[in-house]
Amino acid sequence: MVGSKTRCHENSRIPYVTDDCQTKMQIKALRYTKPSTPSYTPAIKVEGIDGQPGKIAATAEGKEGIFMAQAFPSQPSDDADIQIPDTEVRIRACEIREALFTQSIKKAPGLDGLGFKALRLLWGWAEDRVVALVRGCIRAGYHPRTWKTAKGILLRKQGKPTYTVAKAYRVISLLSCFGKVVEKAVATWIASFCEKNNVFHQGQFGCR
Repeated sequence: MVGSKTRCHENSRIPYVTDDCQTKMQIKALRYTKPSTPSYTPAIKVEGIDGQPGKIAATAEGKEGIFMAQAFPSQPSDDADIQIPDTEVRIRACEIREALFTQSIKKAPGLDGLGFKALRLLWGWAEDRVVALVRGCIRAGYHPRTWKTAKGILLRKQGKPTYTVAKAYRVISLLSCFGKVVEKAVATWIASFCEKNNVFHQGQFGCR
């Protein structure tokens, strides 16, 4: 009795297919049955408003303008000066470390390209500089503009009949990981301050 074959013999006079080869062929054939997703974004149609004719954006700049207007509508500007209280914020190094190492290293970085894995290495090399930078930002009440500038990634929503409209896409924003560390450290300090001073309502469960 001949055992199971582990490979195909192309030069054999009697063609046959082993179980392993048949499985590989089925997997390869299955790839052609799935609809291919184009790597580009097609032209986006915009419906007209108040009787105005619609338009089609085919260039990268035109598509960017449409998605920016949909995902990030303009907000009313507030030019009033913000008064920063004189309360001294004492952030310990262990709290900054916790704000950094509790973040997932799988999170995508922002425009600077520095992920949490790189920041963890930076902590091991220059912990004192990281602590000084975080404390300096909190002491001055300053959050750099580059930390507030997001990198937008366009994702297709599944199951849409057409992808020529802006509503068929979802935009995710990738912010600086270092800025997230500062934000988390400040959020932890605010929550601790509110707990100590009984600012939270007794029935509140979130953010505590």
